[in-house]
Amino acid sequence: MKTAPLSLDHRTILQPKLESLALCLSEYSFTSRYLFRRAHDFHVLLDEPMIWLRGRTPDGVRYLMPTEDMRKIPMQRLLETLKWADCFYPIPEAWTSSFSSEYFRMECNRNDSDYLFKREKIADYPGRNLSAKRNLVKQFLEAYQAKVVPYTQEHEKDGLRILNEWQSSIDEKTTDFLACEESLKLAKELNLLGYIVYIDEQPAAFILGEVFPSHLFVIHFAKGLTQYKGIYPFLFQELAHRLAGAGISCLNWAQDLGIEGLRQSKLSYQPDKLASKFRIFPKG
Repeated sequence: MKTAPLSLDHRTILQPKLESLALCLSEYSFTSRYLFRRAHDFHVLLDEPMIWLRGRTPDGVRYLMPTEDMRKIPMQRLLETLKWADCFYPIPEAWTSSFSSEYFRMECNRNDSDYLFKREKIADYPGRNLSAKRNLVKQFLEAYQAKVVPYTQEHEKDGLRILNEWQSSIDEKTTDFLACEESLKLAKELNLLGYIVYIDEQPAAFILGEVFPSHLFVIHFAKGLTQYKGIYPFLFQELAHRLAGAGISCLNWAQDLGIEGLRQSKLSYQPDKLASKFRIFPKG
């Protein structure tokens, strides 16, 4: 077994493997794992012929993340591999039936679940349940002259300005500030796609994410200055409109980590599905 801290050098071997799985879970992306490598202490484990990512969940559980379809790996090999961690994670629901209850037990934490939305829903905010979002966008457009442009490295300074103002305005002690800061600096290198919003020529919001092979766009970061009422519903709607010609049918807004304010905010957009992630432990 060979192990090394996750670095950009691993992209050439990990990215094709993760893309080939075509999963909807936000973790199955080299860019995502690289940006959050410090928070989760990611290491690459080479256990020929398999490659694993080892990290820690927010609640401290050491896990192995697969880079190939686990349904094709013999059970005995899986049991042997778990000597390197406490569990396998994040495992999609479609794979769980392949783990025998004689040898494994499963856990599913609601805090880990990804929020999935149909792109058309966010583009239109249809129906009574989303009328508040439509009204906020209407008020925003009436109050402000907004300019939306694709994010490029020439916007890095403005993006960092938004991020720092956002960080200063919230009460949470632990945030994704460092990962987001790095994403703004390495957006081109990491193939991140996004937009930045200007109001009266001043930077007001940005959104960054990436296209997954499964007609999915995963939003990694969305930061806005809330003195501009309606900035977030506007930002998400603009993204959904601008992705219309890219073959994207679904938006993934990642998990809420059990943060109550973040949970209520995401639920207010009426998700179409919560994508569960399972932890698979050896039994006994």
